[in-house]
Amino acid sequence: MTRNLAMSVVLAGLTVSGLMAAPARPLYVPPPPGVEHEFPNLADTVWKGHFFNPSGSIHVTFHRDGTLTYTDGSGNSPGVWRRTGDQVYIEINKYSEHRGPILGDVIQGESTNKGNLRGNFRLQRVGTISK
Repeated sequence: MTRNLAMSVVLAGLTVSGLMAAPARPLYVPPPPGVEHEFPNLADTVWKGHFFNPSGSIHVTFHRDGTLTYTDGSGNSPGVWRRTGDQVYIEINKYSEHRGPILGDVIQGESTNKGNLRGNFRLQRVGTISK
């Protein structure tokens, strides 16, 4: 009889502690397919920053047709650009290439050129092309 009483007390304790246990976390539910992040439209925007030399100062104007104008102290050079998701590819005068993510109003990443120079670049949005 004492044995049955002891077993009843143990089972009652387990039942109460099981009822007071924290509930299981809900299962992770991913966002619906096809939902993409919104990234700024680069078309008709002007950016200031540097390629390779952090103390340099250049301007890049991204045109709607996928071309760009690179401006430094010695003048303008043509180029092209394209965006895939948050990544931007920039080619200037068929000589240098620059790749990196858009981070709000900043684009930064890696630069290379045909002279085997490697480095980093950083551009900050400064405005839009006035029409």
